[in-house]
Amino acid sequence: MNYHFDFRFLGGSPGALLDGLRVTIELAVASNVMGLVLGFLLCLMAMSRWVAVRWPAQLFIEFFRCTPALLQIVWFFYCIPMMVDVFIDPILMGVLALGLNLTAFNAEAYRAGVQAVPSRLLKSAPS
Repeated sequence: MNYHFDFRFLGGSPGALLDGLRVTIELAVASNVMGLVLGFLLCLMAMSRWVAVRWPAQLFIEFFRCTPALLQIVWFFYCIPMMVDVFIDPILMGVLALGLNLTAFNAEAYRAGVQAVPSRLLKSAPS
């Protein structure tokens, strides 16, 4: 078993690698922005006193946190377009799948942060 790494294939197409890096950065930035903004709104919904607002938010959070991100990407890319019969750009579907996954995780992080603030600090805050 004499393994050796051969990276010669990388030298022939640096343009393709840079294009892939550009797409990766675009996906990461767009899905993180979506996750941060929608996560805050979902956090507020999950902490609502009204059950009709709280339960759908908590179901969304639990569904997207408890299923693997790769499975969500595959579902958004293959299954959702077949079920709805609407085919959208693959990059947009990737942003949507990753963004919704990050939305659920960020909503829980925001909720934990809000609930970590002691209520006595909130009562003594100047109005």
